Amino acid sequence: MKHQLKISNGAIVVTLLLIACTKTYSQRSVEAYGAIGGTVADVEKWAGLSPNDWGTGMSGWSIQAFLIGNDAIAGGLEDGYSYLMWYTFNDGNFNIERNVEANRILLMGRLFPNKSLLTEFGLGLYLFDGFSDLTIAGGIGYKIKITDQLSIPLKVRVDAVLDQEAFLLPVGINGGVAYKF
Repeated sequence: MKHQLKISNGAIVVTLLLIACTKTYSQRSVEAYGAIGGTVADVEKWAGLSPNDWGTGMSGWSIQAFLIGNDAIAGGLEDGYSYLMWYTFNDGNFNIERNVEANRILLMGRLFPNKSLLTEFGLGLYLFDGFSDLTIAGGIGYKIKITDQLSIPLKVRVDAVLDQEAFLLPVGINGGVAYKF
């Protein structure tokens, strides 16, 4: 049986205080992404049974808001959705298909080695139907500048979904649009 991850109230308060006490600078942005890729997974272990068939194609979207930081480092939040994989199994009479998908929310950090290159890292939750899993994220990308405020970011992103039954590793190529204000 899957478990629900509980976050302590103390951790939430400390996080909000750190965000509130941080001075805001010029690297504020809102970014929207689409993603496509694959999920590295032991489907049988995840499903808890022997599936007849499966696919591990991954797709999704996300919105990132970086509201604190400067030209070298930024912090913010990500809200998104991931379709991770599917599998079918026979219940004795019928083949049943299950889709594995989740909403996600992460605290994000970003480093800017130069004006175009970016690296990012995150910590948060994948919110499945009825349970949630701790997630660690990382990525590297490049921003194509269109104007001083508008750019097209492209990145490779890997999330480690730390489920108690089976580890999931969605890997995707992300592309989108970013507005700096």
